[in-house]
Amino acid sequence: MSYPTFYRTIQINGLSLFYREAGPKDAPTLLLLHGLPSSSRMFEPLFARLADRYHLVAPDYPGFGHSDWPDPRKFAYTFDHYAEIMNHFTEALGISRYTLYMQDYGGPVGFRMALAHPERIGALIVQDAVAHNEGLGANWKTRRAFWADRAANESALRMNLLSLETTRTRHVGNDPNVERYNPDLWTDEFYFLNQPGQGEIQVDLFYDYRTNVDAYPKWQAWMREKQPRLLVIWGKYELSFDASEPEAYRRDVPKAEVHIVDGGHFALDTAADEIASLVRAFVTSSGGELEVRRIFANAGISGITPTGTTDEAIFEKVVHTNLNGAFFTVNSAAPLMNDNGSIIFNGSVQNYLGQPGLAAYAATKGGLVSMARSIAADLASRKIRVNVVAPGATKTPIWKRGPRANATQEESAKLSDFFSSTVPLGRWGEPEDLAKAVLFLASDDSSYINAVELIVDGGLTGAPFGAPILRG
Repeated sequence: MSYPTFYRTIQINGLSLFYREAGPKDAPTLLLLHGLPSSSRMFEPLFARLADRYHLVAPDYPGFGHSDWPDPRKFAYTFDHYAEIMNHFTEALGISRYTLYMQDYGGPVGFRMALAHPERIGALIVQDAVAHNEGLGANWKTRRAFWADRAANESALRMNLLSLETTRTRHVGNDPNVERYNPDLWTDEFYFLNQPGQGEIQVDLFYDYRTNVDAYPKWQAWMREKQPRLLVIWGKYELSFDASEPEAYRRDVPKAEVHIVDGGHFALDTAADEIASLVRAFVTSSGGELEVRRIFANAGISGITPTGTTDEAIFEKVVHTNLNGAFFTVNSAAPLMNDNGSIIFNGSVQNYLGQPGLAAYAATKGGLVSMARSIAADLASRKIRVNVVAPGATKTPIWKRGPRANATQEESAKLSDFFSSTVPLGRWGEPEDLAKAVLFLASDDSSYINAVELIVDGGLTGAPFGAPILRG
């Protein structure tokens, strides 16, 4: 199935933030944080390759791309502020857990987010982003001088950080095969950097970069303590940062996966297929997050429980299996589910028919409906939908078990004719009829259907007088 990319805006802290979004919302979420001087646009190669399996969300920071560019005199362009805004952004979208993909500036924004809300982080993917002082290479001499004396070194910093040559080098690095790179990549970014107000925005933000260096030990300590699942992707033609940085991550997280790919600082320019493959393998690896998007809870035994002669143990067995079993299946699975998922309980029209001898069974199937409504309320903050599908008589192998196991072909045909005569549509159900209803409730096509019971019985309970046996 093909998933288009949507280009959206949302109001966060009084600002209009632009973001790209693609993929099924009940799939594992990848939150992608871009670098300088790019925007969420840099992740388009991953959107094209991963949206079939993952929920991809990539915002533009304030001052970048299509988000608002507030006046630096009225807005603090700092990495602390960016992290705060990005946390509010995920909360506004209802994203409570995600794999955090950080490139360049995405590193200092993302690590702040992770330390503030570690419970939201399923895994970390670092692509050419630094968390160690040694990772800042020789070309950072001018930049460190700017931090030490802003006024004296601002002019040199602008040339070092924002020039056309630097913008080109971020993409090409020292790759000898420059013909692989589309020059629009850096000319578009350089055009962006020369828009009114951009120089001041970028200089202010980069002056705050010094706080990242001060925070590196804190980030390293967090990684050493938490040992997050970590994938490090590094362009072998990278010139913005030192080549020692990938292994520095492995010192903090010995089980980290480290891969050097055929690209530069913006490695997606030339290594998108390789990176997408690495991301897929990492997120879905055996040590990765269990993907639970949908649950179909089907626990049911009938049990004959006629009033006046039923043993308490038999009644309790039916209730324990049908109601306790269904609830505790969902109770155990819910913490593992992705947000925006779907839970479907398998009910029954016996909730309505009043058939003699099935008091316990009917009670449990009615209880499922009430239980589903409460669970829907419990999980509403996670946008997990909870519904019940209630089949009528359905042609499954169960009708050839127990006392019907030795039925003749003629006897089976009589049973089929009888059931068909009680259904307004003139036939009893096929497994495919129920399967289609369940798939509908599990799919995005039912994304606004929650806490309902969908009866799949051909009209048996809704229009009984339409049945052939009662038409006259």
